[in-house]
Amino acid sequence: AVPNNHCYLSEYIGDLANYETFNRFENTINSYQQIFDFQPDTILTDLHPHFESTKKANDFESNKELEFVKIQHHKAHFAAILSEHDLWNSPNSTLGFIWDGTGFGAENEIWGGETFELSDKNISRIGHLNYFPWILGDKMAKNPKISAFSICENKQDLAKYFDKNEWKLYTKLTNECAIKTSSMGRFFDAIAFILGFQSAISFESEAAMFLEDLAQKAYSQNKMPFDYLQNETITTNIPTQKIFSQVFSDTKTNIEIESIALNFHFTLIKCIEKIANHLKCRNIAFSGGVFQNTVLVDLILEHLGPKFKLFFHKNLSPNDENIAFGQLSYYLNLTHKIN
Repeated sequence: AVPNNHCYLSEYIGDLANYETFNRFENTINSYQQIFDFQPDTILTDLHPHFESTKKANDFESNKELEFVKIQHHKAHFAAILSEHDLWNSPNSTLGFIWDGTGFGAENEIWGGETFELSDKNISRIGHLNYFPWILGDKMAKNPKISAFSICENKQDLAKYFDKNEWKLYTKLTNECAIKTSSMGRFFDAIAFILGFQSAISFESEAAMFLEDLAQKAYSQNKMPFDYLQNETITTNIPTQKIFSQVFSDTKTNIEIESIALNFHFTLIKCIEKIANHLKCRNIAFSGGVFQNTVLVDLILEHLGPKFKLFFHKNLSPNDENIAFGQLSYYLNLTHKIN
């Protein structure tokens, strides 16, 4: 029997694609079952069928009495921040900007730059980073120039970065691509590439950290940031290709790359502001690994703090550490299975 009504979270275990990490994951499950002397009656999993955690849940499928509930990755992120701040029953609607690398969204869609709204205890996806082709699967997350190629509309601008075979292959894949993505993580990779990060990624978020470091240098010098979309009306979606084009155009001038990086961050902040104003929403919550970026958070606090009520994670990290808690939060508040 569960000893009380508290929620018990394990430590953040990490990338389950790693063999040792997955073993630690299994040992943690076994340990919790022994400590609390319980067998599950409901299994909550990610919507993505190939996540290692989802595969592990399948081990329980022989038990026909169990209930299995699949919850979309970014909705779990949003649910986590809503529960941390007890916003589910708020009389006012709350916007959630959920930005990370990837998450299974719907058929032929990889999400990662999502805008949700909580209103009357219902979650709606109301906007996203404009789609671009998702090519070469996981390789896209390993090599930023693939993201840059996918997003860039005037691809001849990038010709010097690709050999003949790459150019032919990537052009073919982009033209024939049936899968689209709104990944903010890959957008950061693409911008990092045109600002100088032109090697393969050796660890997760390396290119985004490079971009953050560039922006931090300009921010620390109190450089005045510029909104690349200052004359654009933004209602729900963030115009990926237009921002990329503006950034790339600046690289051909004498503007310092540090300032360009800061401008990119600031433009995203202004997009958040424009969307919130369009929807007349004062509550804004943030989750997803992209919000581990300190420059992004500092800009949000500086430029949006005086105008909106902002909610950041306080007990959990914005990255996937909060997913299990978010899945539970989503289940309890939206499926009404448990009182």
